[in-house]
Amino acid sequence: MKPEAASVAQKPKQVPHFLQEPLNKWLEQGVNEDILEKVPEDGLVTWCSPYSSTTKVCRNIVRQTGAEND
Repeated sequence: MKPEAASVAQKPKQVPHFLQEPLNKWLEQGVNEDILEKVPEDGLVTWCSPYSSTTKVCRNIVRQTGAEND
């Protein structure tokens, strides 16, 4: 990373309605496993990267890309 590079907080992308519940569960799992960290509601966000969701059909189960297979 360049020393003069500035952090950027990008606008979040909209998540399709049918993916909101599975995404929330996946995010909570990441927080519980200390992989992700919640941003305090009154905290300043210095950077973030938009999440892009896609679905894959695998064995008649629609699963979220990036989520582990159960």
